[in-house]
Amino acid sequence: PGYQLRLAENGEIVVRSPHLAPGYLGHDSDRFATDHDGVPTYRTGDLGQRLSTGELVCLGRLDRQVKVRGFRVELTEIEAVLAEQPGVAGVRAIARDGELLAYARPAGGALDAAALRVALARRLPEYALPRAVVVVNEFPLTVTGKIDERALPDPARDVPAGAEPASPTERAVHDIWCEVLGRDAVGRTDSFFDVGGQSLLLGRVQERIAERFGVRLPLLRLFDHPTVAAQADLLDTPPEPVRAPVLPAPVAPATAARQYTGDEIAVVGLAGRFPGAPDVATFWWNLCAGVDSIHDHTDEELAALGIGPALRADPRHVRAAGRLDGVADFDAGFFSFGEQEAARTDPQHRLFLETAWEALEDAGHDPARFPGLVGVYGATSANRYFLFHLMDNPAVVGDVDPDDWEARLVGRQFTDHLPGQVAYRLGLTGPAIAVQSACSSSLVAVCLAAQSLADYQCDIALAGGVNVTWPRYRHTPGGLASPDGRCRAFDEAAAGAGFGSGVGVVALRRLADAQADGDRVLAILPGWAVTNDGADRAGYAVPGPAGQAAAVAGALAAAEVAPGEVRFIEAHGSGTPLGDAIEVAALHEVYAGAGPESCALGSVKTNIGHLDAGAGIASLIKAVLAVQHGVIPPNLHFTRPHSEIDLAEGPFYVPTKARDWPEAPRRVAGVSSFGIGGTNAHVLVEQPPPAEPAEPADGPWLLPVSARTPVALRAALTRLRQHLSGAAPALAEVAATLALGRRAFGCRAAVVATDLAGAVAALDELLTTDARLAGEPGRLRDLGAAWVAGRDVDWTELHPEGSIRRTGLPTYPFQRQRYWIDPPQKGAQ
Repeated sequence: PGYQLRLAENGEIVVRSPHLAPGYLGHDSDRFATDHDGVPTYRTGDLGQRLSTGELVCLGRLDRQVKVRGFRVELTEIEAVLAEQPGVAGVRAIARDGELLAYARPAGGALDAAALRVALARRLPEYALPRAVVVVNEFPLTVTGKIDERALPDPARDVPAGAEPASPTERAVHDIWCEVLGRDAVGRTDSFFDVGGQSLLLGRVQERIAERFGVRLPLLRLFDHPTVAAQADLLDTPPEPVRAPVLPAPVAPATAARQYTGDEIAVVGLAGRFPGAPDVATFWWNLCAGVDSIHDHTDEELAALGIGPALRADPRHVRAAGRLDGVADFDAGFFSFGEQEAARTDPQHRLFLETAWEALEDAGHDPARFPGLVGVYGATSANRYFLFHLMDNPAVVGDVDPDDWEARLVGRQFTDHLPGQVAYRLGLTGPAIAVQSACSSSLVAVCLAAQSLADYQCDIALAGGVNVTWPRYRHTPGGLASPDGRCRAFDEAAAGAGFGSGVGVVALRRLADAQADGDRVLAILPGWAVTNDGADRAGYAVPGPAGQAAAVAGALAAAEVAPGEVRFIEAHGSGTPLGDAIEVAALHEVYAGAGPESCALGSVKTNIGHLDAGAGIASLIKAVLAVQHGVIPPNLHFTRPHSEIDLAEGPFYVPTKARDWPEAPRRVAGVSSFGIGGTNAHVLVEQPPPAEPAEPADGPWLLPVSARTPVALRAALTRLRQHLSGAAPALAEVAATLALGRRAFGCRAAVVATDLAGAVAALDELLTTDARLAGEPGRLRDLGAAWVAGRDVDWTELHPEGSIRRTGLPTYPFQRQRYWIDPPQKGAQ
């Protein structure tokens, strides 16, 4: 009695009482304060959660989370990994003087501190890796029996005999290292990253070496030579630049650009929603026009997103992001979702579902009538909606025991469930595979989908990825988030990427099957490759040029494409100086000898931000459109290359305005996507073979249109009318696509026309009257009347096999409504 407990905004338990002592005896503490009414308060340092019953549960200590170099690190995670190692009986991780240190107590025998740190490096990201692991026989204890962290010893800094610098240059480099690392001595063969170094500190070493020796060594070379001895050797014996001979441009073949086998993988459908672009056509327009689709949120918009005043007031808060409109909205009825189920489903799953359907419609195929197997390979980012809106939300999980973790999980919310959800809702019976390789996930999904087609595991493959995020991150020097949310790939001002939301899906087929069914082939994927950087790199989160080069070279070899034929590479281009430099260095290894300024280098992240699991598919769709239209889009925010990037060493240039594709026997582009953890994907995109001329066909033609509701039917008719009046498709292809490539729903309409003008006029008649049928009288109109009345029609009689040509048409007009659960009020946890 007399004491009150409450939760601060960060979840810390606060005690309030007039009986509290004013502070600790003998020293000041900011844990003690006074409320506005004069009642003393005390911040306990414990993390709490208030249950729906009003009970307060203590979840543990807040001070086990520390911030090092701008990154939040859970010390308990380090301890958990260290405790798993053989022979370890006790562990402790601490932060001291801005560095992470780990301590291990042996169970019996001796422990190898270096081997323990290597084990940690395999499991932890670079920023969470302790500078050293110290083996102690016993942990020092306080009088209360807790580990006395202040009494834990510093790591030994002695250098073994014979490991001292062996030359004046080594001594100078050694002293630079010691100055940057704050150490008295290091061994001449110690790795920079094993003695407390990381990428930002290596940049300082680079600056000190330039000041001392007047030579600026590329950061990549310092990464490849991470010891005092190796860096001194670089200074003593600088290598002569090696230039590969310039290869002549490939000679135009007398016949087709390649001999097609029919097993090539064809892109037959595209769909996507990206920042500033509700569809692929708008996306392409924005790319060619150089539109910056990153949105700068106002304070009111951030508050409406539930972002608290503490983050909004932080000058490091990145307020810009690639915003996707309508994330909370979904056509639940179309996919047979109940209202509650729709509201609890990951919005990423909902977006992918709609986009997968649109990709199939863009390909001109209804999965219910397709005779083969349709597979789906999907990637999705972390389900932030579940983490921050649903989990521990009393309105969702009710009153559950905090120890009953399973009861707090809402079903079918994880990344693994996305492909199965799509297969179930769309009725697909081919492989349904979730792909997770961090930022490269969706391009790896494309590679796996293409391989499944090549192996005849399915007959159509959907592949893509999705990401939904909000501007809830801070800029940290050397981190992924740039200060203003813009990605300046390859530029001297590069400082990371902004993040964005988006979704993209492609429909793939074997070329021979696509041609036999009259599909519209947008491009072919003649080769692809997936690799990993392995252990030969500076850290888990640091990319490796060898692995990236292997992916690029492997895809070229599989496609039988010479580097000199590639005129555009859609790079990973994340806008981090080190990452971009490593990527360009890897490309130089493969493209050495190609003509100067013969290959454009771009990154879609400069337009829409980094889409995480959806980044690779956005890049692929951009490359497919570039090859299809013969236009290389501009790269935004580029003035001059970063000092670590030597574009002149190879054939690359960064286009700053849209340009026509250079004259070549065939248009070929490369697409790269690299994931944290080292999984690299590269795909070649090539101009398809020329389509055989269509046999002239006389009308009239029957155009059937259907939807689930009258409102959706009217929207579908309006979309079709706009398309026919703006484009000039062959009416026979329009009729075949509508008849064979669209699902027949209950609300139906049809028009009969001989030409486009007649089709537009007939659609206008339907839109201005209540009629469901319009056009020239005759057998086709009678057939249309029967279909509108609900009868089945054998469309193959009108469009026999072998005569079909499909075309791109507007996709289904989803009737979206808001299905959304707001996050629990702050202070509930």
